[in-house]
Amino acid sequence: MSRDMFADVISEFGASVARKLRLAVGQPEAQLRDPFARLLTRAGAQLGLDVLTVDETPLDALGVRPDFLVNVAGAQAGFAELKAPGRKLPGTWRAPTRHERDQWAQLQLLPNVLYSDGEQWALFHFGEMAGTVAEMDGDLRTAGVRLRAADGAFARVIEDFLLWKPVPPRSITDLVKAVAKLCALLRDEVEQTLIREHAGAEPEPIFTALAEDWRTYLFPGLPDKEFADAYAQTVTFSLLLARIDGIAFEGTTVAEIARQLGKRHPLMGKALDVLTEGAEKRSVVLGTLQRVISAVDWDVLSSGRTDATLRLYERFLDRYDPERRQQTGSYYTPDPVVRCMVRFADEILTDRERMGIAWGLASENVTILDPAMGTGSYLLAVIDKVARTISDEQGSDAVAPQVRELFSRMIGFEKQACPYAVAQLRISQALMAEHRAEVPDKKTRLLLADTLDSAEDDRLHDDRVWLETPTGRCQLGTGTDQCGVSGAFCQSCASESCPLLQSPCCQSNGSCGCDGLLGCN
Repeated sequence: MSRDMFADVISEFGASVARKLRLAVGQPEAQLRDPFARLLTRAGAQLGLDVLTVDETPLDALGVRPDFLVNVAGAQAGFAELKAPGRKLPGTWRAPTRHERDQWAQLQLLPNVLYSDGEQWALFHFGEMAGTVAEMDGDLRTAGVRLRAADGAFARVIEDFLLWKPVPPRSITDLVKAVAKLCALLRDEVEQTLIREHAGAEPEPIFTALAEDWRTYLFPGLPDKEFADAYAQTVTFSLLLARIDGIAFEGTTVAEIARQLGKRHPLMGKALDVLTEGAEKRSVVLGTLQRVISAVDWDVLSSGRTDATLRLYERFLDRYDPERRQQTGSYYTPDPVVRCMVRFADEILTDRERMGIAWGLASENVTILDPAMGTGSYLLAVIDKVARTISDEQGSDAVAPQVRELFSRMIGFEKQACPYAVAQLRISQALMAEHRAEVPDKKTRLLLADTLDSAEDDRLHDDRVWLETPTGRCQLGTGTDQCGVSGAFCQSCASESCPLLQSPCCQSNGSCGCDGLLGCN
């Protein structure tokens, strides 16, 4: 790239900086600020870009305040950090101060940072230098209009910074490395914002209201710290789920992404919409997270493997917060163990001296409940076992309809939104890829709920449990319908698409003949 590409821009920068530095008044770093902002704006105009620099944008989650947040065409492009002439940069500095080291330890968590002391310029992605250091030809204090770029590296640094687009990750490990960092930043940002909102330091209590809704509808008594964690993971995996489904992010708002996601994954789509409403203007990290995830090509990363989403989440947990993983017990049973346990359960059901149920898990009289389904490994193993039994007993053509029927008697609870989303995705992918069966999410009974909710919870009354489902808030009760079928049924939801749809009797004949205990609508 030509050294003369931004010659006039650099010349103006040199003249302005020299005049300020020769006065020897004020801090040297501060003398670069206005000329630097004009340089970026003029360089952007030369590239046909509308560049806006915003001074001193606080990143409370990191405890730092970069000199500039840089927007290009209305979208956040990155951050810029200035140092006094001669201080040099990470990778070239000789004696950085403790403040510079501590600040850089936080800034390197960001995906696009322009770092300069006016004489040296470099671009960093997640702390790794992109290309080489660009040098100026001339002394900032004396060169004035004669200041020039030493070579084409300066033009490359500026252009790459302003035109930055995330590089598509080449592996799940690369994806996790980028996303886990940003998810942690989003968590910390939300936690710090909640503290400021409680102190009255924010104009609107956006996150406080979201936290209260989360407690009201899902998990009462959830501390702010845990809400911040749930918020960050839910938003991150909702966006990932959208890219896995092939939803394009380019020129699209989060609200529109949520709307499209909701067509296949109603609960996660609604969660993304609700959790980000009003938050885009308050969160610095959210826009960056959206841009990084927009580059994901899931077909390339997964290589067609149906277990790719499981590997994604497990590696994410390892990198995101190992300590929290230990606290929450988020460890997953190896697949061979899962299949052995499911096979053993099926053998107990079919053993004539024990239960004598001929088709075991495939019998329509057997209800399967996983109280902590995680990423759905046990339910997937059940589906596979039922499919094999049906194929052996009725032939392969009977598998798809029988697998669809299985979902009326298979229930899964999971209290964390991320593994819940992964479970939904893994099950829907496996159904299509392996059994040619499709079950709409609103017909499944996979529920975001805590199996161990306290009996003191004000959502629990007379042994009835309120659960969040893709179609609304449903009251779970038990009883027997007029067909003699016992089980757990919805006592309150009037929606015909409710995943806890009244009783099997209602489903089979289209009318409600349930007894008074069930209270079907």
